[in-house]
Amino acid sequence: MTDHDRVDDSLRGAFDALRVADERGAPSFEDVVAGRAGRNARVWSYWPRLAIAAGLVITAGVAYRAVVTRPPRLAVPSEVVALAAWRAPTDILLETPAKKLLTGAPRLGASLIDTGITGGIR
Repeated sequence: MTDHDRVDDSLRGAFDALRVADERGAPSFEDVVAGRAGRNARVWSYWPRLAIAAGLVITAGVAYRAVVTRPPRLAVPSEVVALAAWRAPTDILLETPAKKLLTGAPRLGASLIDTGITGGIR
């Protein structure tokens, strides 16, 4: 037996040992045909990774939305504030004695004619 034959025999033995170890971890043919081979083991091993990845994506999205896309605060110019408080000088002319008569709703049973001493219209 030559040196070359001994190397071939040791390689054959190593490959046989690997094949036996591989056959022990492989599912049966019936399980493969039925579609049950290793499905639960693979699915459960991906759940923690999937949950962590989803958490990171959600966290990054919330951080991006909170920091980058926040609109600047609305600054109202002082001229606009001054215009909102402005009153026309002629507003006093709109004050008439009959203003309450025109803007208020009448009460039930009440008369518009004052029956008091003055006899004025309310």
